[in-house]
Amino acid sequence: MIYLLIFSFSFFAFLRYINSTSRQDGKVVYVFLWLSLILLAGLRYRVGGDSLHYFDVFDSYPTLSTLWDYDFAKAEYNPGWIVFNAIIKSFNGDFYTFQFVHAIIVNSIIFFFINSYARNKFLVIIFYLFLHYLYFTMEVLRESLAISVFLLAVPSLLNKHWFNYYLYCLLAYSFHSSALILFIFPLFSRKMQIKYQVTITVFLALIINFISFDSLITSLFGAYSFGQRATRSYLIKEVNIYGLLIVFLKILAYYFIHIFAQNKKICNKHPFIIFVTPYLILGLLAAVVPGVYRFLNYLAIPLLIYIVDILYTFIRNRTSYQPSLAKVSVSFIIIISLQIQYFVRDTSKYTRGKSSFYNIYVPYHSIFDEKIEQTREDIFYNQFK
Repeated sequence: MIYLLIFSFSFFAFLRYINSTSRQDGKVVYVFLWLSLILLAGLRYRVGGDSLHYFDVFDSYPTLSTLWDYDFAKAEYNPGWIVFNAIIKSFNGDFYTFQFVHAIIVNSIIFFFINSYARNKFLVIIFYLFLHYLYFTMEVLRESLAISVFLLAVPSLLNKHWFNYYLYCLLAYSFHSSALILFIFPLFSRKMQIKYQVTITVFLALIINFISFDSLITSLFGAYSFGQRATRSYLIKEVNIYGLLIVFLKILAYYFIHIFAQNKKICNKHPFIIFVTPYLILGLLAAVVPGVYRFLNYLAIPLLIYIVDILYTFIRNRTSYQPSLAKVSVSFIIIISLQIQYFVRDTSKYTRGKSSFYNIYVPYHSIFDEKIEQTREDIFYNQFK
């Protein structure tokens, strides 16, 4: 299986450079991983969930020559997404080019971001592969562009260059409406009591999530027929005790990793520690309010780097921090277990036979082997009926 091959390679790369302290160490291997993930996502054929829909509607988008006559007021998605697709169509005209360019942009920014901030980039890549890669490159294609723009904005946020930061926010919003949450993140770079941070975040998240419920919530997932069906599906799936428990356990695991590190004064000056509070607040809110979980996607990569840096620091100093390493490892086991549960959850009610969610990605087919997997098609399309 190609996924397992790339994952194994990244794991051995980490073992090879486990004591690496320079960002230049393993540069060739890192570039090879970057290219591999671009090719894997860029050359796929109808692999993923939301990718199927974007494949279906690509021909309906305008080109640059017809963009001026396009009615953006009635558009299904945000203007940035429409323009992005129009540019791709004008140069080539097929979805294969689009998904390849998309894979280059998203993975390039994420790899650059990880290399810029992570203490051991290969360990972070391992968890990125397992937790976020498939979701960002084969599912939430619009939102992953907005997330990528946010990652470019992080240096401006950390350095308090607000004008540049909010320009990035506007660009991110042009791809996906959920990027509205980015406008409140500067609050957490200021010295403010936690009770005020909690109050402001909850209030604004609810406002963003609920004002004009039919229009704004729908815009988070897409509009009109497909978007409305998708929105109902998200709401139905999220409002259940089991789903609440899954979200709560994941947030709890992140919280404990943070607490263990703070108790030992590990990573207490980490640049991404400012994102811990909003992540915890939004995570707990997402457990009870449909739609809020989408806001967590923007913090996924910075928080991943933060918690993996904590794990790596404990690994490097395991002789001194053996009990703490064990506690942090338990939290990571919980996160890994929840992700495995996400992949193996039963989807047989959508298919003619037995199936699991991982069938959205397995088996893998490339554009050189244009084979349609009916189980994958059924899982995706039938969930909206």
